[in-house]
Amino acid sequence: MTASLFIKAAWAFLRGLPWQLYAILALVLITAALRWHWIGVGADGVQARWDAQEAVYAEQRAAATIAARNTEARHRAEYKAIADRFLAEQDKADADHKATIAGLRAGSLRVRQRFTCPRMSQGPADTGSPDGAGPRGFTSDDAAMALGIAQRADDYARRLNALQDAVRAR
Repeated sequence: MTASLFIKAAWAFLRGLPWQLYAILALVLITAALRWHWIGVGADGVQARWDAQEAVYAEQRAAATIAARNTEARHRAEYKAIADRFLAEQDKADADHKATIAGLRAGSLRVRQRFTCPRMSQGPADTGSPDGAGPRGFTSDDAAMALGIAQRADDYARRLNALQDAVRAR
């Protein structure tokens, strides 16, 4: 019975309030419900736009990754071609050098005569050789030394050309 008395008293109190208060209360409740609904819809819209943008970014990342891998593969192929060409030239130069040295030592190859200075006397003894009657060309050891120096210079030139090719390939 106390509950029913309480409800009757509360109902009598609420009936005594002006209708404007009920209108304000209804407006506040409707505004809160709409705001709650639009915040939810807004969050869903923001999430949908976010997901769409993330999908675009994922496609762009995938395309950039594929492009980078293709570029790396092309660079690897170019550098491999440069290295193969360099090694082939190096092997050929080494074989040519060994064949030249062997030919000099066997006597099948000769280098040209030493330069003579026209102002020098043509006496019987030369300061560089023990007797004046001997041949005036390089000895095979001198020629081998000169060809070794030339081979090293050619090797540096081949290395420089390979480096220049690598720089141009970039």
